Amino acid sequence: MNRIDFHSIATTLLGGLIDADYSQMDFIYMLFGSFANDNVDFAFDNGLVCKWIKGQSRISPKIISYYNIEKNRDKFCKDIESKLLPYISDVSYAISAIRDLMLCDITTSDEKKDALLTHFDHAPAHFICDVLVYGFSRNFVKARNKDSCSSSPRVDDVMYLPLLPKPTKYFTGRSNALLELHQLLYISCTCLSALWAICFVSIGYKKSTQLSLTEN
Repeated sequence: MNRIDFHSIATTLLGGLIDADYSQMDFIYMLFGSFANDNVDFAFDNGLVCKWIKGQSRISPKIISYYNIEKNRDKFCKDIESKLLPYISDVSYAISAIRDLMLCDITTSDEKKDALLTHFDHAPAHFICDVLVYGFSRNFVKARNKDSCSSSPRVDDVMYLPLLPKPTKYFTGRSNALLELHQLLYISCTCLSALWAICFVSIGYKKSTQLSLTEN
């Protein structure tokens, strides 16, 4: 189900980051930098942050309360504009994807959608700020476990990233498989060579037979 919440918005924003090496924690500090500065006693836990992004747990009530104060919401907009948007490869695409997700959200009224779209055309940071605050402040609905596009169940259970891990350029741990493959290729090449030899002999025999008949 298409639903505007922290999980769905964070997924879109993470997918737009220019550098795939940014971690989930880097992303959280991009968003919640002002909160972290004003709440030095608050510690972000990697496991919990992972659950926030995957939609398996609601973000901290302290964060929700902090950004529902008007002056802190202004800080939120500034953090998004200065610390997040410069690292989004295509801001227009990202905000359009969030807008489309919101328009498809049947659990949000048309009046609320219109209010959230107020800053869409001229202030992308303000738009993202408004949608995020609405998304993490509304009632929490746990995301389905299989929503992730990860190709590996083990990776999917440990972390969420918008991109799959890069493959290693070195092929290791398959010596027996490589040996068997080489043997099969050798057998196949041998059979193919024998087949070609038979074909050439057969063609030569037919030509010689035809020539003998012509001479007779």
